[in-house]
Amino acid sequence: MFDVRSLMITTHYGFPAPVFLNVVYKFVTQLRSRIFTRGHLIFQFLQRSKNNVSMNDVQLVPVARIGLEYNEKESLLSVYIKCFQNLRPVVGPWHMECLARVIVVKRVRRSWLQSRRAAVINIEEVDASGRIDMETLAVRRQSTTIFNQWYCCELPQQLFHTCALKIQFCHLNRYSQKTVVAEADYWIDENPIEKFTEYDIPLRMAKPDLGEVEVGLCYLPTSERLCVTIVQATNLRLQSDSFASTSKTLVKVHLLYANQTRDRRRTQLVEGTDPQFNQLHTFDVSKNELDGTLLVITVVEVSESWKSEIGRIVLAHSVQSAEHTHWRRMLKEPRTKHTEVHKLSPC
Repeated sequence: MFDVRSLMITTHYGFPAPVFLNVVYKFVTQLRSRIFTRGHLIFQFLQRSKNNVSMNDVQLVPVARIGLEYNEKESLLSVYIKCFQNLRPVVGPWHMECLARVIVVKRVRRSWLQSRRAAVINIEEVDASGRIDMETLAVRRQSTTIFNQWYCCELPQQLFHTCALKIQFCHLNRYSQKTVVAEADYWIDENPIEKFTEYDIPLRMAKPDLGEVEVGLCYLPTSERLCVTIVQATNLRLQSDSFASTSKTLVKVHLLYANQTRDRRRTQLVEGTDPQFNQLHTFDVSKNELDGTLLVITVVEVSESWKSEIGRIVLAHSVQSAEHTHWRRMLKEPRTKHTEVHKLSPC
């Protein structure tokens, strides 16, 4: 630290005072910056520890890289679907396929235009004459899924400022059924596209109301067994309601370790949108394997001629959500059954 008395004497003996004031100012500024930086880091660490989030758990926003070009003379809109980046990892088959859809919605209402960022276009309300669908071929799903596909469509100039793009990223199950995982609304006149330009459009994760499933967990450390009780499922969105046919529901339980399926079980078939199962399934899991174990619970609708996966949940130590809290409670209090209700996510 500086001595104020020595500073005054040195200044008295001919050295200019602004030099010393500049030195003191730099020293105080550096000290303040270090204190602020360390304090801010400590505050961030405490907040992350409080929320049980590590420094590496920050997830990037998924984006769609789309190229656009509009030719006014020919009234032609060109759309280039390049890739989808920063997609969140999912638990599913290693050969899971996906596709992308870009829908040109014509004559968007003026009320949507007034709040562009907050607008959400409901495709189900748009008839076939007011939209142009573009769908890619199915490819294997990856964290960065590449499509590299071009599309062109006629778009009159009088409709250019009232058109929007509905961009969707869909999963395909083994029954070739599409599930929208992420989507975005992009207004064509938001950026100039007289020349071909690529844009990174942020996506929002789709959260449809598929229903809930009630699950009970209990771990027995002496026998090293994991007990999973499928209690019931509620408010299921069944396809049989729209087809006016009858169907039944079952629940599949997959135990995964080291990204490999170790064991699988299933419940009996039950009718209704609120099926009651109350079935217990046991799995052999050692204490050292609990942190790397995943429980994938999938609700499936079964009919005489088809099957459809309604939704699933993932229970594991590595999942940062309500499922992680449920799993941690099971580990903290063994030999006790912990029952919670979880919302289904798209498969």
